[in-house]
Amino acid sequence: MSISKFFQKSSLNINGWLYFRAIKNKIKEIIKKEDVLFIDAHTFKIEGYVAYKLKKIYNLFTRVSCHGTSFHVMYQTENGKKQIKKICDNIDYVIGVSNNFKKKLNAISIDNVKVIYNGINYYGTEDDVINKKDNALITLGSLKKNKNIDLVIKAFANLYKMDKDATLTIIGEGKDKQSLIQLCKELNISNAVQFKGQISNNLVYDLLNKSNIFILPSIKEGFGIAYAEAMYNGCITIGTKNEGIDGFIKDKENGYLINPDVEEITERIFYILDKNNKEECEKIRAQGIKDASNLSWDKNVREYLNLLEL
Repeated sequence: MSISKFFQKSSLNINGWLYFRAIKNKIKEIIKKEDVLFIDAHTFKIEGYVAYKLKKIYNLFTRVSCHGTSFHVMYQTENGKKQIKKICDNIDYVIGVSNNFKKKLNAISIDNVKVIYNGINYYGTEDDVINKKDNALITLGSLKKNKNIDLVIKAFANLYKMDKDATLTIIGEGKDKQSLIQLCKELNISNAVQFKGQISNNLVYDLLNKSNIFILPSIKEGFGIAYAEAMYNGCITIGTKNEGIDGFIKDKENGYLINPDVEEITERIFYILDKNNKEECEKIRAQGIKDASNLSWDKNVREYLNLLEL
């Protein structure tokens, strides 16, 4: 049973307590039968609380990974921060999937933090990065408010006024899809914007491969696999300052960072398309491919195992 968001700002973690009560006997059976080495929990509000409770009972090596929404929601309130700190102070490691998480945890005096980036799946090879159309833009993600796809559309409309051959591809589904389609109609750019919906990873990579600029001004993002996938496929990638991808994307080194603002996005698009900046952009593209190529799941697993000294 879940109490949903009624107690979101409360010091009482009702959902976590209910979840713990529901599974504690099953966990007891497992630990009695199996040679359990460690407890690994993902997200804070519920699973992190349960891991903290199990650590107190069994004293096994315990870590909690923070990814996105759960952590950000808790971090917004003082009671939430206290719950985060109580959990982290009583486990062995807290894993952040970005440097942004580490900064926020350090800010509330949590030091047992390790940053381990997510991995990405690889399809094709780097040699596939050919024949990109300069004015082909692309974005990828759930079509919901925090992704700020509407800002991408508005910025693209500014480019389209100057270049009627420019295109924007939008990959993903979500509750805001119809309002985004309507926005394209209002801006008279429907003929230049394609909504691809939910498609296979192979098709995603194919579309990224054919695109020149990837933009996702997302907020409240844990890391953002889409950025790394875009970089791997040779897109010049624009991410959001002070969000999860900030730190992996280094501004003007392997991509660009902007505030979620239409004018800033527009300015960066025109900067990339300016032929005077081509040499800089090609260096950024090459570095992006190189950095994203290091984000293998094998490396991710090895870093987790290293914490256990296995």
